[in-house]
Amino acid sequence: MNTHQRLTEPATDDLAPHYVFAPRLVGHLAHGEMTIEPLLGAARVAQVRHETHDPDPAFNEGFVHVTWRDEHGPGQATGRYPAHQSFEVRMPNLADRLLVRRGIDQAVWLKQEITDAMARLIAAHLHTGAPSALHRFMLDGSIGENLHDELETVARHRQYAREWAGAMVRYCLARPDTGPITSWTRPAMNQAETRAEAWLTTAGVNVDELPDQPKARHDRATHPQRHPNLLSRKTMKTETAAQLIDAAFTLGLVAGRSQVSPSAARYLISKHGLPTARWAADSRA
Repeated sequence: MNTHQRLTEPATDDLAPHYVFAPRLVGHLAHGEMTIEPLLGAARVAQVRHETHDPDPAFNEGFVHVTWRDEHGPGQATGRYPAHQSFEVRMPNLADRLLVRRGIDQAVWLKQEITDAMARLIAAHLHTGAPSALHRFMLDGSIGENLHDELETVARHRQYAREWAGAMVRYCLARPDTGPITSWTRPAMNQAETRAEAWLTTAGVNVDELPDQPKARHDRATHPQRHPNLLSRKTMKTETAAQLIDAAFTLGLVAGRSQVSPSAARYLISKHGLPTARWAADSRA
């Protein structure tokens, strides 16, 4: 999978913004935009600083210093580029631009704010990376304390997104609550619970013997490997907690080996099996 394909993957399992890559002169890059740098690959613009030695551009083309940062952490790098160099910038494609345009116009016509779904799509296009409040809003709908500041920054640096940022601000001010939107978070939690149960089963834990499992037969028939309360329990038996810790260790060991065959994985799991008897004895001590 190349960089372009990776940067156009769906944001979440139920949200798929559509992008296009457009060339942009280095001096016109905007804070927070996702760009492809020839050596670094996918990187976000943290700062752009122009360097000129002569006020007349006819005598000095000038250079531009760009500070890049990665998508998920504080890592940064700085490069110096001639002003005529261009970079590919990830932008909303025409279909999403028209969709947002229609959503904002409809809200104005109805004298109300944009819908939750429209606000989520806007956040998916405007967020400045995983640590940002806009990214958190895209995931679960929560309105963080830094969200308004981020929207102000977006409006200041990206002129094409000013109307979108303004619509988001009005939406946030009008919403009666600032917490997560359940319909956005529940699918992700269900998938996490299913993966957790699959991992536990692989590591030898009998999930059917875990406490507080649902007793309704139709729930087990409809979702044979799903326990809705698996990840949300506040208390559990010591033996169960020990099993979860051992399962996490075993799975981490297997995941850390590159190109592990199924037979090798089974060997590692059996070699580092779950010492349930020892943990049970320790818990009674």
